[in-house]
Amino acid sequence: HTLNAVIEMAHGLGLRVFLMPFVYVLDESPGSWRGAIQPADEDLWWRSYGNYIEHYARLAATTKVSLFSVGSELKTRATHAHRWGELIGRVKATFPGRVTYSANWDNYQRFSTWDLMDVVAINAYFPLTQSYRPSVPALVDAWMPHKAALVDWSASHARPYIFSEAGYRSSM
Repeated sequence: HTLNAVIEMAHGLGLRVFLMPFVYVLDESPGSWRGAIQPADEDLWWRSYGNYIEHYARLAATTKVSLFSVGSELKTRATHAHRWGELIGRVKATFPGRVTYSANWDNYQRFSTWDLMDVVAINAYFPLTQSYRPSVPALVDAWMPHKAALVDWSASHARPYIFSEAGYRSSM
């Protein structure tokens, strides 16, 4: 399995591995992305998604991954606490390492089961400027309110946070 080989190579280089499977949406129409998923059959979707995540949780366990994400940017699924609780329970029964969920920057406060996670992961694409070529000081200043909000939120939930993704488009 290629993924096993990549994880083994990373470990061989002394790196820790964070495995974050995610749903890829083939629909390229405007507004279509994994955060907008609206399944016609909730039970079928969660059963299928659970099987998918459990497969990768088993792989994460056998390859001794350090951190495993049960999901990424599933904005419309974020408040399904019972479903997440069941899935996280099954993952933790399989995977002995740390578990997280990778929330979108505009939705991390709404995810319903942070209390079951070891760490909060955020895809940090916070809007900073409308400028095509912002200065470094302008970017630093624009980050300050986001940093303050994250520090406060993290402290109030007694959970450390990491950025699971960060970056910005190189075009407008």
